[in-house]
Amino acid sequence: MAPSVTTLGSSTTTMAPIETTMAPTTVATVATATEGESAPSPTDPVLEEGLRNDIRILLISMGIALVLVIFAFVCSIILFKRKDKTKRKSQSKYQKSSSKRLERLERHELRERGSRDDDDSDYTWPLFTDEIPVRSDIPVSEFPDYVIDMTAENQHDTSKLAIEYQQLSSVPTLSYEVACLPQNINLNRFRNIYPYDDSRVPLKEIPGELGSDYINASFVSGYCGNRYIAAQAPLNETIDHFWRMVWEYEIEAIVMLTKCVEMTREKSTQYWPESLSETIIPGDRLSVTLSSSTPYAEYHVRKLLVKHLTESDKSVTVTQFHYTAWPDHGVPDNVMSVIRFIRHVRKLFPAASQDQPLLVHCSAGVGRTGTFITLDMMMQQMKAEATLSVCQCVRNLRTQRMKMVQTPIQYEFIHQALSELVVCGETEVTASSLRSFTESLTDSGPTLSQQHLK
Repeated sequence: MAPSVTTLGSSTTTMAPIETTMAPTTVATVATATEGESAPSPTDPVLEEGLRNDIRILLISMGIALVLVIFAFVCSIILFKRKDKTKRKSQSKYQKSSSKRLERLERHELRERGSRDDDDSDYTWPLFTDEIPVRSDIPVSEFPDYVIDMTAENQHDTSKLAIEYQQLSSVPTLSYEVACLPQNINLNRFRNIYPYDDSRVPLKEIPGELGSDYINASFVSGYCGNRYIAAQAPLNETIDHFWRMVWEYEIEAIVMLTKCVEMTREKSTQYWPESLSETIIPGDRLSVTLSSSTPYAEYHVRKLLVKHLTESDKSVTVTQFHYTAWPDHGVPDNVMSVIRFIRHVRKLFPAASQDQPLLVHCSAGVGRTGTFITLDMMMQQMKAEATLSVCQCVRNLRTQRMKMVQTPIQYEFIHQALSELVVCGETEVTASSLRSFTESLTDSGPTLSQQHLK
């Protein structure tokens, strides 16, 4: 039993100091609680709830302050934009979306004057208070950089080219009384596109037929004296007038820049036979026979034999260049396709040897027609003088036929096409030389980049 007593004694002796040590701690704790009366425990739920409320209030206050700052910032931006909008409207659509731009065409003149409407009518174009000096005879080498500068948008989403185009509206409208005579008014396809009296193309009058001497077409002077006739597309009632104009002015080439129907709307009456060797007789004086038709990717070339019915020994072959890749709304996506088309026309009918006018028409005879003529003239000037004067060219065209180059995107298209022509140069490859050209591209000789690395 002794060992058991010894163990218990040791245990008692060992625990005594522990009791002595803990006693003061217990007393101190009680004393502190007595002095503070209400001192909470660190895990008191009341304290935790208070801290959470304080944090909530702080976060809510910060959130409200942030919302107020954002609201004030947004309001300041809106007020600034509204103030700026009263001065001028944004022109970003002009630069970025041709399909939507042309949906805002101006039609008020057409509604006032008649039921026919022109899909290429002028825009409701905002008035700019700015004016810019117009450059002429721009060196070809500087033209690409000039176009980049002119088409760059400023802080008001407006380009210098847009302002320059608006300045063209200052060209005065001349008299067009003949076009509005009672016998002629229904011979106009649109009620806001008329030839000026001074430059209209007169026809030989047929005795007893009122309006027989009228057609909606205008003489337009070209580069170095070459002439064009800019005309509207024929109506059913003017096909005879159209072919009489071709016959009387000995026209050998017709440039057509529209399809007969676009977006279910008639743009031009078909004035040539549909099938080879087929003959049509517009009126009672001339016959027109389709001799040949050659399709290309973006256009057709047709040969038409025109004969006088009462003078059997007289005939003329007319070549029609029919460009079909111009979209109903906008301008061609590929600017070089139009350049290739013009080159084909001028290859067969060089401007330098041109004795008869080149007849050009779209639907109204001003928008696409003005674009084609401007490009053709500028390509001639570029070759002869190594300079370009687009604005002066369009201004001169508008003194001879109203609204030539009818929309701002057509005006920009001219600049972009000429700029690409300057940069790319002669890039056409004929079918006969295509194989040798592609073989030269895959030649094992060093490339330009490899030569520079040597």
